[in-house]
Amino acid sequence: MPTRGRKRAQDAVITGVVAMAVVGLLRVTGEFGGLPPPPVPIRVEPPPTTAVQERPPRIAPVVDEDLIEADLYVADGRRVLVVDIVGRSVRSLPVPGTGRLTSALRHGSTVVFRSAGTVSVLPDGADELLPIGAADDVLPSSGPLRLWLARQSPGSGRPAWEITPVQLDGEPLRDQAIRVVPGQRPLAVMAGDTAVLTTDGSGLLVYDLPPSGRALGRPRVAWPGASFVDSLASMVALVDGRGELRITDLNSGVSRTVQRPSDVARWAPSAGMGADRCCRRLGAFSPDGGTLAITVENRSGEDSISVVYTTNLVVRAVPRSSGVTGASCLPCFDWLPSGGWLLFARDEPLRLSAYRLGHRWANPLRVQASSGRLSFALR
Repeated sequence: MPTRGRKRAQDAVITGVVAMAVVGLLRVTGEFGGLPPPPVPIRVEPPPTTAVQERPPRIAPVVDEDLIEADLYVADGRRVLVVDIVGRSVRSLPVPGTGRLTSALRHGSTVVFRSAGTVSVLPDGADELLPIGAADDVLPSSGPLRLWLARQSPGSGRPAWEITPVQLDGEPLRDQAIRVVPGQRPLAVMAGDTAVLTTDGSGLLVYDLPPSGRALGRPRVAWPGASFVDSLASMVALVDGRGELRITDLNSGVSRTVQRPSDVARWAPSAGMGADRCCRRLGAFSPDGGTLAITVENRSGEDSISVVYTTNLVVRAVPRSSGVTGASCLPCFDWLPSGGWLLFARDEPLRLSAYRLGHRWANPLRVQASSGRLSFALR
């Protein structure tokens, strides 16, 4: 029978051995770019009076099988680059039509691409992009098999947007579009497709979704001066008009304020940049909603990434993530489907880095573009 000391040593070896091969040099060139519930009043909870000392929950390490199954899809102008991170291979898929890809996002097991006036999807296992409709923007849905297409009406004056839900094969799910308040732009459809988040350029508003063919009514919630960070299910992360990071649950009506660490000067320093950059959001919830990655500016003036654990609002910096914000592009984020790894874009030169929750620092993947934009998704 092993002694207690030997048993502890064996346990330490077993729990400490996790290996991962960082990807070799892959150079990528090109220009990457029912009825709604009754309104719930938002109840703001103040931040703790003292810094939270609780350690973040331990996250199970991502095993090799998860990494092998997660390919990187890069919107590269007239093609989609599919990067096998572990296998160190790259292949390209043609883009239908004449438009150039401007953004990519993952929705369930489908990767969605937007080009000039067209939305296309790449279902799991497919080798060709499928156009599903004409749109100026695309919003994820709470349902994994549908999306919301957003179109801007032509004409002068204040921009007018309409949103329509479609299945992933392009079949409309409503007879007529829902009209957004003129001068506001839709950002996200949330809470089981019962609410829509918009911006009027000077704040954020939440509306209940009306029946098809109708216009949005009175806002359920309004946050003057707020900037959108990200949304997931019924949760929305934002930086309010006072510069505080808040995580709000639209179903429960609880809004919690995240205490800013002493070394963070401000949240989301890119909040004033244009909404038509390659990535509009300033952070990213993990797929399970347990963590939120967000850009920060530290006291020395450098921009980097921090991770907020949403259960206890503990904030942890991501070492070696400086330079995440640049003049050519808002920071782009995506999580592995398992949620254990975060990939983010950095500038000068445009490149990707990966960070595993709980690890000492982020590592470069050395997938970079010589110029232009970079927008990507993981599946």
